[in-house]
Amino acid sequence: MIKDGFMYIAALIFIAAVLVCLPKIFKGKTAERIFKFAPPIVLIYLGLMLCCTVKLWNLEATGDAYNALKNPILYAMLFIMLLRCDLKKIVRLGPKMLIGFFSATVSIGLGFVISYAIMSRALGTDAWQALGALCGSWMGGGGNMLAIQAALDVPEDMMAYALVMDSICATLYVMFLLWAINFSDKFNKWTKADTSIIDSVGAELEEEAKANTKPLVWRECETFSVNDVIRGLL
Repeated sequence: MIKDGFMYIAALIFIAAVLVCLPKIFKGKTAERIFKFAPPIVLIYLGLMLCCTVKLWNLEATGDAYNALKNPILYAMLFIMLLRCDLKKIVRLGPKMLIGFFSATVSIGLGFVISYAIMSRALGTDAWQALGALCGSWMGGGGNMLAIQAALDVPEDMMAYALVMDSICATLYVMFLLWAINFSDKFNKWTKADTSIIDSVGAELEEEAKANTKPLVWRECETFSVNDVIRGLL
């Protein structure tokens, strides 16, 4: 049993790294189907929950390390995700697109509230926490879901079930969208929708993604004396 904080964090990083690399190690149609319904993020939750269940580490002894790193890593992750957020491109989508986005956000929130109101007895009194995090995932992705989990203090075992359902529902929904995209031209013609701005923004984002393929390289830092710094400032 792990009781040292450093070994606890090292074990978490090692297990997460192994699970993230599984799709690259195991290839083939069967593996693709498995990782499609159970992506690495879900495997990480389930795997670490299993390690906790079998008492791989002592919760009380490693509690300080967990509390010390949980929020800083989450905030750093959210900050890094927002670095690529271009507000100008979002504004260019136009008022109709933004209204549609916010309307979809409100409808998702109402859907979760109504679903919990109908099925609260079957799901349990504390299920609203996991549903809240799951709702955040559908509104803003996995980073938003983890932020809501931290804010609501959702238990890890409850989040594991939410992640599994999120993966299954998202996969089925994406499959439906990929099928429905074949009828996008007819639908746009029927609704008289002008998608030129969306197409142009999408093309720009695609070009930027293709351009940002440079590998990370290590650059040695030069050493400067105090006089060099002063001369540079002057």
